[in-house]
Amino acid sequence: MKTITFEPIMDGRRRKLIVIDRVNGYKHTEVQGIHYFSRGNISYIINMNKEASTFRKFDYSTASYLYVTYEEFHKFLKIESE
Repeated sequence: MKTITFEPIMDGRRRKLIVIDRVNGYKHTEVQGIHYFSRGNISYIINMNKEASTFRKFDYSTASYLYVTYEEFHKFLKIESE
């Protein structure tokens, strides 16, 4: 599992952002710090190389980015307090 420790501006408490490697039904690939979770024409892309990590949902059939819901976000990422 890939973990990044960060400190939000609002309350100053340190937290960990953890990528969950094994999610049922999704193929996980990591290339140079970018995580891909694929199933069918939909992929979730988590880029952890930047100062601000990005989480995107991409549809290969229409070549467009889609909205990510709260439930989808927490299916692939976990946030813990230190």
